Amino acid sequence: MRVLILVVTPLLLKKAPDMLAYTRAIVDFVTIVQYRLHDKETIRYLKHAIDIINLTKGVFSKQQVTKNKKKEPH
Repeated sequence: MRVLILVVTPLLLKKAPDMLAYTRAIVDFVTIVQYRLHDKETIRYLKHAIDIINLTKGVFSKQQVTKNKKKEPH
């Protein structure tokens, strides 16, 4: 998962920083959730990641696929 950030950062940093923030929050959430034990601090990190996800998820509505008039495969 951490490699994902290394790959997408150069692609999104200047053109789509909100998409990068969303991606990082997802990676952080997935990584932290896999811990064996959680305390108040890890719960706080998880809540923060969810807040960032909720704040930035709307950026993808601009990227929705339009209907393919030619019926070509994606």
